[in-house]
Amino acid sequence: MEKFRMSNAVEPYVPIENIECRYCSGKTILYWRSLSFWRCPSCRLIFRHPLPETESVIELYVNSWTAPYKNRSETGGTS
Repeated sequence: MEKFRMSNAVEPYVPIENIECRYCSGKTILYWRSLSFWRCPSCRLIFRHPLPETESVIELYVNSWTAPYKNRSETGGTS
């Protein structure tokens, strides 16, 4: 019998590195692997690590306004 893997299956959390919360200095967990978002269970802050370069943030905003449906996975847009 052939096994199939669901493309949206959640992978188990595996600590990659110890990232300190930027707000309260607490321990964080990986929240959104594909975009490197981390979440602090103590203060609930969600942040990106490492921070993206300024140019890539500008490009993301330009793309989210000019083609919101095409770039929904990167921007989190719902419309």
